[in-house]
Amino acid sequence: MNALLLKLSLGVMRKIAERKQHWIFKRVPPRQHFARVLLAVATPTPTLVAEFIPGHIYELDLICLKKLAFQKSGMSHNEWNAYWHGCERGTAVPIMELAVTPKERRLNPVLYWGLKELPQNFCYVPKPNWPLGCPPIDPYKQPGELFNQP
Repeated sequence: MNALLLKLSLGVMRKIAERKQHWIFKRVPPRQHFARVLLAVATPTPTLVAEFIPGHIYELDLICLKKLAFQKSGMSHNEWNAYWHGCERGTAVPIMELAVTPKERRLNPVLYWGLKELPQNFCYVPKPNWPLGCPPIDPYKQPGELFNQP
């Protein structure tokens, strides 16, 4: 199985880390199965900041999706309406087991997986073989080469 690498804004990541947002939403349903979701921010450098085990993935019309997930979405009504503007259906992924990556283990996903750049929204990468939230530290890499130093 794969992992889903998502690029998030710092604001959304903060809501997730503070446990104010309990769902991730996508307008496009996933094309592949994934066993873990990796959360990255783009600035100041691409950085893996957290990861979670997803629950059941819901693909619903927006009325059902709002009934199911709006209360724990971390969004205001205006944010919700703006995000889903022009969509008829959406995908919701519940955040089951969240692990925020310690600062000393925050790797650069672009370098780690050999990507051309951090994806615009999401991409699929191989499922990590490390424990949830604990990417390995490679002592042979130069500081800042693979891991973004705190």
